[in-house]
Amino acid sequence: RQDLNVVVQTGRQSLPIIVCTISVSLLVAFFLRRWMQIPGKVATLVGVGSSICGGSAIAAIAPVIEADDMDIAYGMSATFLFDTVMIVVFPLLGRWLGLSDAAFGLWAGTAVNDTSSVVATGYAFSEAAGDFATMVKLTRTLAIIPAVLVFAAINLHLKKKESAQANGVK
Repeated sequence: RQDLNVVVQTGRQSLPIIVCTISVSLLVAFFLRRWMQIPGKVATLVGVGSSICGGSAIAAIAPVIEADDMDIAYGMSATFLFDTVMIVVFPLLGRWLGLSDAAFGLWAGTAVNDTSSVVATGYAFSEAAGDFATMVKLTRTLAIIPAVLVFAAINLHLKKKESAQANGVK
């Protein structure tokens, strides 16, 4: 019971930061898509993968946006490339910045993409940071559910609009 209270409290504390990081990541992916002329589905998958839950989020969103195998491969590759760098760089930066275990855990739990990479990054800093980062990340992972629903609604809207245009309806 006490462990559940810690998880709920950690989730409550980290939720506003999680919502902000997800929003910023998706906005950055949208603008980079336009600036770098990245295909829309690849940008969406990279944005979702980097903001929510790495490969799990990509796997959940890909069928909803009807991504093909290459879109998924690019999204996964970019996400895991960033994770590999973060596992090494984040603990070094955290020490250099003098972050506490809780601050580093919050940072790693909200910024590192994939759950396994969050665990590796957090515990590379300290046991307490690893524990906190894991709880924050698990809270962030729950965002897959509303993200799938939002992207399904967007995709449905786009399909209806496309169908209406094909039928000459404005």
